[in-house]
Amino acid sequence: MDDQKNPLTGVSEPPTPLTSSFPPPPLGNITPPAPPEPLTPPITPPSPPAPLPPLNTPPVPAPEPEVEPPEPPPIVPPTPLTPPSPPPSISEPTPVIPPPVQIPTPVIKADATPPAVPNAAAGDTEGRGAGKYQVRVIASKCIGAASCVAVAPKAFRLNDQQIAEVLATVKEETDENLLLAAQSCPTLAIEVIDTETGEKVWPK
Repeated sequence: MDDQKNPLTGVSEPPTPLTSSFPPPPLGNITPPAPPEPLTPPITPPSPPAPLPPLNTPPVPAPEPEVEPPEPPPIVPPTPLTPPSPPPSISEPTPVIPPPVQIPTPVIKADATPPAVPNAAAGDTEGRGAGKYQVRVIASKCIGAASCVAVAPKAFRLNDQQIAEVLATVKEETDENLLLAAQSCPTLAIEVIDTETGEKVWPK
């Protein structure tokens, strides 16, 4: 629009704007836009680190347990020394000596007849010892074991045929040795006879 001149003043004035007597139409409820959401979650600041122990700090020693002092041992009076007893004397063993054989003295009567002794077979030998025993070797039973010679060497020996025979020195042997020699024979080849009774003492 062109400027208009005021007739009174002759000065050009700007045109008067057109006005309306009608109120402007309501614009309605305009809601302001919501603020935009943050693109990333809020950053939580990290918690401060735990304080570090001071460097070059000597370790604290653990308290030592209280140790009770040991009780003193009871005082025992010294035992008086006893001299050791002397060792028993060692004596040589005493040899065992068999008791002497009691030889009864026979009573000889005028009409008494001595008991008969069985006759020896051919090859058998016999003899009487220092006591009442008479021994006889049965040659057929002897095997030459020589056990009788070991027990009574004054009464027996082995001949050339390795058969035991009675020696003349049998009279120096005791009745005990003669009986032991007869009992040692494994084949019972030695008989022992009591000259007082005529009975066979061994073998029974």
